[in-house]
Amino acid sequence: SAGGTPPAMTFSFELDGFQRAAINCLERRESVLVSAHTSAGKTAVAQYAMAMAIRDNQRVIYTTPIKALSNQKYRDLGIAFANAKLARSGPMSEQSELTAEAAAAAGDVGLMTGDVTVNQEANCLVMTTEILRSMLYHGGEALREVAWVVFDEVHYLRDKERGVVW
Repeated sequence: SAGGTPPAMTFSFELDGFQRAAINCLERRESVLVSAHTSAGKTAVAQYAMAMAIRDNQRVIYTTPIKALSNQKYRDLGIAFANAKLARSGPMSEQSELTAEAAAAAGDVGLMTGDVTVNQEANCLVMTTEILRSMLYHGGEALREVAWVVFDEVHYLRDKERGVVW
């Protein structure tokens, strides 16, 4: 990590070279585009950016292409963020020990799908890319203190109907 700041997150496995390079860029506050095959470990880089947001008391927006995936990520990230909140004195771990219900009660993850808005003051907001586009066009409180935006499923860039959003 940069400037003697403790790592935002530790992993129970050895990171690949592309993951280390991407995380080093994040610690230098540089934008990162990670392109790798399915199951290569791209999520570890996104998790690190989210852990940095917790460590640095900032916000991260996690976008997905569809509402169903937003709902799933909301549950998954709720568990990870709740664990990190409970262990605030140490680095975030990718281990999930809390139930989704307990994670929601911890209040560090919000959801915005157009149909549902939950905890929009959270450190991590999960939403579809269309919601983010609307927020960027119209402004909004949810954009305050955003340090990182994670685009999941970025291959939608080439989608003829929805690619413009990405």
